[in-house]
Amino acid sequence: MISSDNLVGWGNNTGMVRYGERWRNQRKMTHEVLHKAASEERWPLVERQSRLALQRILANPERFSEEIRRMAGSTLLMAVYGYEVTSADDSLVKVVEDAVEGFSQAVVVSNYFVNTAPWLQYIPEWFPRATWKAKANAWRHQKDLMLHVPYEWTKKEMAAGTAVPSMLSFWLTRYVHQDSPLGFVEMEDRVRWAAGTIFSAGTDTSVASTRVFIMAMAMHPDVQAKAQAEIDAVIGTRLPEMADQSSLPYIQRIVKEVFRWRMVLPLALPHTCIQDDTYKGYHIPKGAIVAISNDPTVYPDPDRFDPDRFLDLSVPDAPTFGYGRRSCPGSHHAEASLFIIAAGLLAMFNIRPDEDKNGNPIPLKPEMGLNEAVRCPRQTTMDYQNRVGSKFGGGGVAGASEANVDRRERLRKLALETIDLAKDPYILRNHLGSLECRLCLTLHTNEGSYLAHTQGKKHQTNLARRAARDAKDTQLVTAPAPAATVPRKMFIKIGRPGYRVTKVRDPLMAASAGGGGAKEGMMVQVHLPQIKEDVIPRRRFMSAWEQKKEQPNRAYQYLIVAAEPYESIAFRIPAREIEDLEENPDWNWSHWDADTKQYSFQFMFKTSSLAPYEDYSIHDAVLTPLGRQQCIDFAQANPDFQNLPEVILTSAFRRTLSTTLLAVPQAFERLLPQGKVILLPQLQETHDHPCDTGSDRAVLEQAEEFKDRGFDWSPLTDDWNKNQGFYAPTPEALEARAKWVRRFVRDRPETEILLIGHGGIFRKIDGRMGSPDPGAVASLSRWGNVEYRIYTFKHDDDDNAEMIPIQEPSLVASIDKPIDSHVEIEVKA
Repeated sequence: MISSDNLVGWGNNTGMVRYGERWRNQRKMTHEVLHKAASEERWPLVERQSRLALQRILANPERFSEEIRRMAGSTLLMAVYGYEVTSADDSLVKVVEDAVEGFSQAVVVSNYFVNTAPWLQYIPEWFPRATWKAKANAWRHQKDLMLHVPYEWTKKEMAAGTAVPSMLSFWLTRYVHQDSPLGFVEMEDRVRWAAGTIFSAGTDTSVASTRVFIMAMAMHPDVQAKAQAEIDAVIGTRLPEMADQSSLPYIQRIVKEVFRWRMVLPLALPHTCIQDDTYKGYHIPKGAIVAISNDPTVYPDPDRFDPDRFLDLSVPDAPTFGYGRRSCPGSHHAEASLFIIAAGLLAMFNIRPDEDKNGNPIPLKPEMGLNEAVRCPRQTTMDYQNRVGSKFGGGGVAGASEANVDRRERLRKLALETIDLAKDPYILRNHLGSLECRLCLTLHTNEGSYLAHTQGKKHQTNLARRAARDAKDTQLVTAPAPAATVPRKMFIKIGRPGYRVTKVRDPLMAASAGGGGAKEGMMVQVHLPQIKEDVIPRRRFMSAWEQKKEQPNRAYQYLIVAAEPYESIAFRIPAREIEDLEENPDWNWSHWDADTKQYSFQFMFKTSSLAPYEDYSIHDAVLTPLGRQQCIDFAQANPDFQNLPEVILTSAFRRTLSTTLLAVPQAFERLLPQGKVILLPQLQETHDHPCDTGSDRAVLEQAEEFKDRGFDWSPLTDDWNKNQGFYAPTPEALEARAKWVRRFVRDRPETEILLIGHGGIFRKIDGRMGSPDPGAVASLSRWGNVEYRIYTFKHDDDDNAEMIPIQEPSLVASIDKPIDSHVEIEVKA
């Protein structure tokens, strides 16, 4: 790359910034929005953009390359900035394409002599043969536009209250709009670069990978026919969806082979070895750059496109996304994007080499472009023939009239998936029942005909002209008239009120509840000194499916308290049935004191015969009926969670072993044959109560629930349950054990690691109990039954292996302004 950051200015790109605090901060932000679960939440967006691209390709196959680029840009603009692309010539897409093109040229070391002679950066632009410097300045300007234009657009949308949820809006809310020790300017710059990096890195690579797939299909009709047959057999006539991924293993292997066969980023962003290292007998000195790809000992006959090579489980995935702390965080999004467009193209088209003027196929060579950071196949023109005239997958080619009829029908079906006729401003149903397009002045007998028309060249051209005219008119308007609004009562929000939450418990109610445990509830006191006159505070309970802030979880419900002009406050509480006010007025009450401006209320949960058992004298107690039911409910409510873990590390107590079998059964069955279910005695609890003391290995091996489940009991040494030495329940031993677990987890090669244990040891592993705010930290560290949280590591090389949370209960964020800081927050999230 042009080495000086002063020339091109890409030095703070997350993939290139030097290792340190800034890199860790930007990498953490990136992981928050691109980890596997977050990527799966954007599957509907990826599917919709692929459907729109297929519509446009079906209407204009000759514009395939432009439509694939538009699809990649549209998907990332919406995901990163919440911006929807409306035309092929969208200005924001052009801004980013220009910047990425300059970066792709500058990043290749051999392109510019200034990398060999750094002193050349100081010569003026007018100096003979210094045209490269003018290019560098132009590229720097394009980079600045890419960083600032979409960023400022999202900020304006957020200020107007019309922003679509996106990665940037999430970061702005979480980091920039909150007090940060780094300061507003520094934090905003980091967020701006994190967003720009994802967009600039994802656009070109997605387009190049799709072009490699097209070239592979055109060159290997046998692979294409086999893939189409799988789609036809599994899915039939509908288009593939992301949910079909596990049902289409051959398509998945094609995606893997595309990434391996021709790497679109062969040198990635080179990084040097920070210390001498030895890898499989090879000595790698400090400062060396090593490239490993297409090793024939790993991938036999590496130039052959063979998806079935991955049927051998010993063959690793290609190193496309890198390894270690510099690995590509967008791998899940990239794989999903390529899968859905590849499956869609195979379902709709037969892809063949283009023909010359004599009608002969043009020979294809799997050659990639040179002197570019992101390489694309040199030959990009193909023949996309509609798959009609035979059963889908049969490979038949229709005549012109059949192809035209089928093309219009496919366009209609695709349009039905993506167009809402009720919101189309150009449709008009006349008095005869026919449909008119007011944009093109055409007449249509039915909705299918109109939908096919909307995807045609005439309608798309008129849409582009109308968009260009509207943009020009908008620039000429200096003071637009305000839109008519209906007056309504408005208050300026003044922040959250102070409040105190106390857990209420009446052990004397246990007997009257039939032995089902003590009566529990909450008392909430909210102080509202600036409440508006005649406004009475209100509260309500909301189900997990009513709220839109978090992923719904049937284990929780929400308590909402509102009083103008304060912002509403919300508490996440267990989804247990709540008593009616009239059912027990001594325990369930509500009171508003207009003099002191304090709103107080108390509610109680209904008692249950499945309440937790609290006899600590039972040695290595089994999981209670309530606990078993909660584990089963968790597995049913979180089916996608089963696919996340790459390894399970579990405590060897009876309760945690049962939790492993009941809460993550599919993950257990998937990982056990790989040796990825590991008993970790270091995860045992922090007390020496009999219930927190594990059983001997021989006892566990013969336990009816566990003896035939395939557990590897070898990690359980004779001293693991003796509560002595390393396993002693002393503060020093517990700190050492928690540190050992953190370092063990950090040093494992897997990315998604599931730990199963008890709250006591997890509080120690969390490591934040020494915070100066004991009340808030206690609430942060409390764990509910069958609750999971997501952490990452703050540093990759510190001795303490400090962990930081990525996802925690939402109640934690609410406990920031208690009335009395000495009152301990007892509410479980």
